[in-house]
Amino acid sequence: MKKIILFIFMFLMFNTCVYASSHLDLVPIDGVYSSQFNLSTGGYFSSNQKKYFMDGKIVYCIEPGTPIYTNEFYGVGDLSLSGIEQKTIDLISLIGYFGYDYPGHQTDKYFLATQELIWESVGNNEIYFTTGINGTGNIVNVDYEKNKIMSLVNSYYVKPSFDGNLVSGVYSDKIVLEDTNNVLSNYTVISSNNSAYIDGNKLIISLDSLGSDEITLVRNKYDQLSSVFYGDSESQDFMFLRANDVFSSVYIDVFSPRNKINIDKKGLMLDGIDSDNNFIYHERGLDGVIFGLYASEDIYENELIYYKDQLIEEMVTVDGGATSMLLPNGNYYIKELKANDGFKLDDSVIDIHLNNDKKEVYNYMVDLENERQEIFISLQKNGEFFEKIDSDTGSYINVPLSDIKFGLYSSNDIYDVDGDLLINKDTLIRELVTDSDGYINEKLNIPFGTYYIKELETLPGYKLDSNIYEFSVKSTSDDNIKIMVTKEPMVNQLIKSRLVINKIDSDGNKLQGACFKIFDSFDNLIYEGITDSNGIISIGDLPYGKYYFYEVSAPNGYYLNDRIYEIFVNNDDDLIEVNVLNQKMPLTSDIYAVPRKFSAVGLGFGLLTLSLGYINEKRKNN
Repeated sequence: MKKIILFIFMFLMFNTCVYASSHLDLVPIDGVYSSQFNLSTGGYFSSNQKKYFMDGKIVYCIEPGTPIYTNEFYGVGDLSLSGIEQKTIDLISLIGYFGYDYPGHQTDKYFLATQELIWESVGNNEIYFTTGINGTGNIVNVDYEKNKIMSLVNSYYVKPSFDGNLVSGVYSDKIVLEDTNNVLSNYTVISSNNSAYIDGNKLIISLDSLGSDEITLVRNKYDQLSSVFYGDSESQDFMFLRANDVFSSVYIDVFSPRNKINIDKKGLMLDGIDSDNNFIYHERGLDGVIFGLYASEDIYENELIYYKDQLIEEMVTVDGGATSMLLPNGNYYIKELKANDGFKLDDSVIDIHLNNDKKEVYNYMVDLENERQEIFISLQKNGEFFEKIDSDTGSYINVPLSDIKFGLYSSNDIYDVDGDLLINKDTLIRELVTDSDGYINEKLNIPFGTYYIKELETLPGYKLDSNIYEFSVKSTSDDNIKIMVTKEPMVNQLIKSRLVINKIDSDGNKLQGACFKIFDSFDNLIYEGITDSNGIISIGDLPYGKYYFYEVSAPNGYYLNDRIYEIFVNNDDDLIEVNVLNQKMPLTSDIYAVPRKFSAVGLGFGLLTLSLGYINEKRKNN
């Protein structure tokens, strides 16, 4: 058998890695003898136990009972040339690795324990050590050392509990894997596209690279030497033994989570009308609202993909909702860029933090509501106010009019959000009344469209304004829609008539020089004048109301007319004509026979004094 092995060994020397000739040194262990009993053949062998060194390295005998005839051996890295089955080679490689050379095992007992374990593994032998040859003396007990070696051997191929697992993780996050087998400290990370390191019993992986990755760990060894088989055709064979590498792998699927921002936008939409023509609104989804989606920070996915405050996309609502493109984790914000007609623009900024840790797309929901724009209508109502009569014509100023009633009408048919007719055109929607300052400032709950107002009632004495004032309600950039129906105040004109006083005598002669005073119903003197050459006082635009007048002085040669005349201006553009008759004074000789010492002027003053006294007496009686 040895010749066959030698032949194979010599053949492979030229085809495999062969080491140079190595020298064997034998170092006896004082006071220790080995006893070997072959259970198959019954052969027995005992000798002083030695430690074996090949070129200074500890080696182990793999042929118990075979003599050593040489000190020169050839080595080869292929242990199968020993003729030992691979299973046994793997076992003794570990025994040798954890034997004498293992840190803390450099004692004779560890060498004896290692050699004994190898002999027991490669042959059917019973081996023990004593202090005397042929089993005499005391037993050298190496059970403790054997147990320590085998404990290490049995755990050598134990891998971390997560070996072979596939773990998914979010890009830029960390994964922490804990080894429940408690062997991770025996390993080192040797390859990974991501940053990974071992901290005690935990493997910590920083997910720095997207995609699939294999993180490879290798079991630590106290040196990086390889096993060598030393053979000779006639002599005992030896082995320098080292453990094989043990690798452990963890498979990582690094993904960038995907998110969608979903906006649900609602607002109050026209949905009906009640019995008092008040419009009813219900909450509905709003279409066509435009939002801007922005990055709140620089966002990376392997590299920079969005800058801070960059507009990523515009989102437009359809059926009341809008959905963003797929987004990686990060901080974003949205703000409304355009609202629907009739709604206030919501200029608030909505911050959004996306922190999905799953591979499935995460839907981030934002529920928003637009407020309707508030509609305010404004108008001012003035009316003419009589101030005085100037140059025989009424003079007026404008003053605010309260309690003037207007009607608000729709210029067009009005439909609800579903297209159903709510109000026919020219329908009275509501009544509006001016306040004490002549204003109407009303908040109207009406939809967009075209409307008009017209005056329904005015104050007594004023003509009703027949004008139609149309206006449109449409969207503006302001939160509130303010409608001024007219730029200038609406003015109501007073009812006015013309007053003509005709001064005549009984013969129909027109009398010039009669003086009259006119008073209003509050006894305010509004006019004082004298008839002209045609015997007329003419006053234009005398306003609505009740008046009275009387003659203050008569023309020369006529008695004073002591009657008080009342008139009432009730209709517009009427002519109120009053004839005032004066009686002539009689002409006698006595009058002309007045002594010359009385002047004509003195006589005139005397007659005037008598006339005034008479008029005053009559007025008191009246």
